[in-house]
Amino acid sequence: MTIHRDQVWQLTKMLCAQRSIDPWLQMAFNEQEGEKDKTNPLLYRPDVTRLEQNYYRRYIVAMNYATTTEGLLAMSWGIRQMMGESLREIGWFAANLARQNDAYRATYNNDPMHYLGIVDSLNRYCVEPSEQIATGIDWYLKKLKAAGGDQDKAILYYNGGGRPGYKDELLARIPKLQSIYSI
Repeated sequence: MTIHRDQVWQLTKMLCAQRSIDPWLQMAFNEQEGEKDKTNPLLYRPDVTRLEQNYYRRYIVAMNYATTTEGLLAMSWGIRQMMGESLREIGWFAANLARQNDAYRATYNNDPMHYLGIVDSLNRYCVEPSEQIATGIDWYLKKLKAAGGDQDKAILYYNGGGRPGYKDELLARIPKLQSIYSI
């Protein structure tokens, strides 16, 4: 599955407008985090996942979920490479469950973290680029609030603060994006 960068930009603009936030930084996050198709770098691959082993050891192993659930929470997902645990923290699993019908919810005992329900939820997430971008924006807004409105800190918090050059790489993408999409 792929989605063209122009479509990602349109979704980003729409979702940022709904949240009254500037779309340029959010599109830069998409460019920074999203894996591109090897034959066409204008195509994002929203179904890409990556196990983050250090994240697993540091944050997840002590949570005492089922082993598979722990692994899924320690993976990053989609265009924004959102950690499964970050999706849980911002309520995405609960929101996904709430959108389903009564029979679906009953199958998973109305538990958004049901060991089988989480698999189904993440399968849905991988085919919904708009959900991926929206949750990435919401995660950034959560980090911006935690940073007291300081964008530089929020960017580091967004990425876990583990890579010092991350902020500069991210911000350097904005002028290029602005030239592509003509402000």
